[in-house]
Amino acid sequence: TLHPVLTDCGLTHGAKRLFHHPPPLAFSMANMLPPGYFDLATMDTLRTHGLSFFFELHPDRDNMRTYDAMLATVHRIRTALGGEFRDEKRNAFTVQTAEHGRARIREFARRQLTRHE
Repeated sequence: TLHPVLTDCGLTHGAKRLFHHPPPLAFSMANMLPPGYFDLATMDTLRTHGLSFFFELHPDRDNMRTYDAMLATVHRIRTALGGEFRDEKRNAFTVQTAEHGRARIREFARRQLTRHE
């Protein structure tokens, strides 16, 4: 079932009834199906068509490290449970998709530097 896999990955049930990885690698996971959150009372019987992982870019965080940790967690969950890895547009997640995400993070960091100059 899902819950032990999430626990093994360091995710805990918390705010807004989502699963979260603790800081400094803070990212979250929601259920792709409505209502989007997880009820711990029904976790053992939960069946879903997808999980959504996300985090907010923050100037005082190692966003690249968080992104890589999130991708590693997604890979571990996918390996344990099966399924597919998709991007925000539901296209297959590829090495190129990962690099595009890293480029967006580098652009965010560049914009933060130019704001403080």
